[in-house]
Amino acid sequence: MRFDYRQIEVDPLPGDDGPQYVFEPVITVRVVGPAGAWLIRGLLDTGAAETIIPLQYLDRLGVPKGPRFDLTGAGGSGFPAWLGTVDLELSRGRTSYHWSTRVGFVARRDLALWGRAGFLDYFTATFDGLNKRVTLRPNGTFPDPAVVD
Repeated sequence: MRFDYRQIEVDPLPGDDGPQYVFEPVITVRVVGPAGAWLIRGLLDTGAAETIIPLQYLDRLGVPKGPRFDLTGAGGSGFPAWLGTVDLELSRGRTSYHWSTRVGFVARRDLALWGRAGFLDYFTATFDGLNKRVTLRPNGTFPDPAVVD
């Protein structure tokens, strides 16, 4: 499956004027819980050990709030997360992959992070910065889906 990077406006660097843009590997994944499904955009993040989803989706998906744990961000600061189990579905054209995984729900309102555990570990990913696209090939390790929608 191949996905084009998305152009995202970012704050300008000090001394730069006007809007600035970067291209990032942001993809949309269908997240399924006992109460339904949502399409959630997230950044493919090879530096993220866990897959995390904004906390606002916990109740919407009907996922029971699991144990609290602390995640450590790139700057070393920690923030709380709650464990939950969802199904993830990645589709492109006629191809679709659907699996169950544990994710962290965090009190952030921006993008989800599709990290190694729960997402990237199930693919061989090729990030093509020159052409601004990412290719995901399944590596055959998907767990079975758990939630029936």
